Amino acid sequence: MDLLIHKKYIHKQVFNPKIDSEYLLKEEVPDRIYSSIEDEDREETVDKNWHILCAECSQAITGDSERIEVNGAHEHTFVNPSGIIFQIGCFAGVSGTQISGAVTEQWSWFKGYSWRIVCCSRCGTHLGWVYMGRDEIIFFGLILSRLSRLN
Repeated sequence: MDLLIHKKYIHKQVFNPKIDSEYLLKEEVPDRIYSSIEDEDREETVDKNWHILCAECSQAITGDSERIEVNGAHEHTFVNPSGIIFQIGCFAGVSGTQISGAVTEQWSWFKGYSWRIVCCSRCGTHLGWVYMGRDEIIFFGLILSRLSRLN
């Protein structure tokens, strides 16, 4: 986890939809656009909560505190046009990822949302998708079999 503690703020490499949504629409996204500012009172919980990792390389990706429900559930199972089955979990925020590909609504599993691909920034493993709604709601659908937990 990239942390820079400066006076009363913690700068953390994490996607913040309110700050960074404009970058999702660009074809090329800088490696480190994921930034938010949190109050130092949360300093002790930052590392403890981000314990869901890339299964391939152990890069910190997200945590249980970022789990959300979309369409009434956290977990969803979908089949892509090639017949590959994906079980995904929905998360409000991620870290240690890169977003790639053009924004598209084609084959979106969530009606009214466009998507882009999300990969691990360390090893390049495809971890899932970021979904962007017309009402500026943004969430991440991460492939659960490509994630592991810190023991």
